[in-house]
Amino acid sequence: MSSTKIDYDSIDRIISTGEKEQSLWEIQKSLPLASTTAEKSNLILLQAWVFYLNEDYDMAHQYLDKAYGHNDTITIRINLVRGLLYFKQGKLMNCYDSIQSILRIDPDSDDAKKMLKIFRQKTTVS
Repeated sequence: MSSTKIDYDSIDRIISTGEKEQSLWEIQKSLPLASTTAEKSNLILLQAWVFYLNEDYDMAHQYLDKAYGHNDTITIRINLVRGLLYFKQGKLMNCYDSIQSILRIDPDSDDAKKMLKIFRQKTTVS
């Protein structure tokens, strides 16, 4: 285990620039610094987010699968991103399933409730 801390602020700044390759490289070089499985899962989740932002949905799904299930917080985050992916892909029932997975873990999740509201608007308009 290394005593060097992961610089999440730096990673966030790079992601916000939209530089996909630089973002992924920064996250990848931080993975060996992860001292817990949850921390590693969070970094993998960030990689999935970068792929999502760059509309590489297949890769985003693959990275979400790698990060899955280490604790409820991570599972909720994964399902939020997965729900957004499905929504963007027009896979509305899969989106709904992701929202329901979140609500089973945290019935008070504001993010899931917002997604459910958008989902309902989309399905009543379509």
